[in-house]
Amino acid sequence: LAGDCLGQEGLSGSWRAEHETDIARQISLQVISRCKVKLLEGIRELSDKRNWVVYLYGSSCTSPPVNRLESINVLKGANAAALYGSRAANGVLMITTKKGKEGKLDVNFTSNVTMDKAFVTPELQNVYGASIVPSTFDEEGNLIQSGSISINSWGAKMSGQNTRYTANIANNPYSGDLTKETSIYKLNLQPNPDGLDLTGAQILQQAGISPTRDIYLRNYGADDVSDFYRLGVTTNNSISLSGGTEKVRSYVSYANSHANGLLENNEYNRHTFAFRQHYKLFNRLTMDANFNYVQSKTKNRIGGGTVGNPMYDLYTMPRNVDFQYYKENYVQQGSWLTGNQRYYPSGSTTFAMARVLLTGDSQNWIFQSPLHNNPYWVMNQNTGEEKDDRFYGNFQANLDLGFGFAIQGRVNLDYDKYNKESHKSATTWDPANLRTLLAL
Repeated sequence: LAGDCLGQEGLSGSWRAEHETDIARQISLQVISRCKVKLLEGIRELSDKRNWVVYLYGSSCTSPPVNRLESINVLKGANAAALYGSRAANGVLMITTKKGKEGKLDVNFTSNVTMDKAFVTPELQNVYGASIVPSTFDEEGNLIQSGSISINSWGAKMSGQNTRYTANIANNPYSGDLTKETSIYKLNLQPNPDGLDLTGAQILQQAGISPTRDIYLRNYGADDVSDFYRLGVTTNNSISLSGGTEKVRSYVSYANSHANGLLENNEYNRHTFAFRQHYKLFNRLTMDANFNYVQSKTKNRIGGGTVGNPMYDLYTMPRNVDFQYYKENYVQQGSWLTGNQRYYPSGSTTFAMARVLLTGDSQNWIFQSPLHNNPYWVMNQNTGEEKDDRFYGNFQANLDLGFGFAIQGRVNLDYDKYNKESHKSATTWDPANLRTLLAL
């Protein structure tokens, strides 16, 4: 949407299917700090939620496809206040949607395709990798000291040779400190002969879990960021039919918007059906009916900040991580210990705290610590879907009594059903403070 208004800065903006929720929000991106008007959402319905006014004539303010917009007019100052009161003193954007026109049947079809590509991404250094301290073993293969890897990329220089290799470090498939835990549910662990609490290594050993693991590294840098994004494609298709006589006019339309985001499994799809009927009877009575149905579905909306956002580890992981390997092997068969769980021992009326050993598909990543997750695990194993079904419409009648008098009645209907489902797989690492709360 773009336009100019006398006495105001130019208005401009884009209509993007994957971001599209309502026309008011799209306009507000450009208007909210410029025209300084308030929001009038729907028909004669004032709201203080935002600081500007939109009056949408003939339809609800939410989710009209851009092809249904007939015109946009701006009312300022006294004109707006006279129509909509003091809360519209700063101005009104009056949006009129299309309706049937007198004449022969008119059919319109529109279609467009937009492609998106990540244009600006962080520039990452490819000289230094993470600091690595490999595990050490004696001549008989017994573990002496578990190894470790740093979370940053300021260790030794990478050689620049196109080689890939592994390193052995500590294995920590559990949540929290195990050194003070003596109760592991269903493991039948043997007590420590020294009478002390079992250490994490002893618990892993008795549970049959290796105290160390291999991580996969490389001696060269690579453009992991560009390879991570895909080409985004948005398609918009719509068809409308309109026509009628002087007394009866009809308008019906269907529109579809579909978008594949820049990240895998991120999709948006929306169907919009609209019907509008206009009658003029006895040259005095006019009736206008308008009904709309909108269904939108969003798959795998990307989380913001650091939690549930695959780009966080993409940008912050050490540069010598063999990202291609972890892309192809983000899921592995493994065993892990949960955080503290409450349970009632047999024959007891008081609960106890214990950890549980679980096995199955688990995350394969170079780190096993809070907040760090394989980006491909986050995108493919932690999924979600949002679905919104909305039916709205209105019926309006106007009776001309003559001598400049008229009676008008209006009925509005708005039904909205929103459903959201999300799935987070076990072995996903939350921030430390959140994980602690979940374990209580």
